[in-house]
Amino acid sequence: MSHLKEYESDLSAPDGRALGDEWADWDGKGGATVREGKRLFLLASAGVVLVADVAVCLFIYMITPRLLTWNTYLPPLAWFLAAAFVATSAFLYAALVATSTGGRNYFPARGAVGAAFSFVFSPAFRLGSFMGFTRDRMGHSFVRVSNSVSMALKERGRKEKLLIRLPRWLAREELPAVGG
Repeated sequence: MSHLKEYESDLSAPDGRALGDEWADWDGKGGATVREGKRLFLLASAGVVLVADVAVCLFIYMITPRLLTWNTYLPPLAWFLAAAFVATSAFLYAALVATSTGGRNYFPARGAVGAAFSFVFSPAFRLGSFMGFTRDRMGHSFVRVSNSVSMALKERGRKEKLLIRLPRWLAREELPAVGG
């Protein structure tokens, strides 16, 4: 392993970084620890839901004259579908906020949690960076929201099992006996 250099300390590394400092937004300088509450991610998520709802309604508004030329029943159907989308996205967002702040599960089904997070996750981070928030702040806020939702979804009194994955080369007879 002559191609790997061993450094005396983290500060003697060529770029001054310690192991694990390879963050996407890292500027090479030390900084204060990021502590962000749930509010930032929830507000960015509200922005995502609002933009998506407005975009759907604007799209239906723009295509309504064309739909009328095809059939008179199509515009009301399109507006009904747009209203269903707006209602669903608003309900999922409200359930996300209530679950993350209230400590109880307000989602109608477990799949709705994944739908809510997958709908707002990436766009919320993009909106946050557009508004000037760092990925660290957005990420910390998301972790707070995600942890509170996970705790609210946990069933009371249910024992959790821990899965420990070991490498294949670690044979069973090589493990030390637990409890003597």
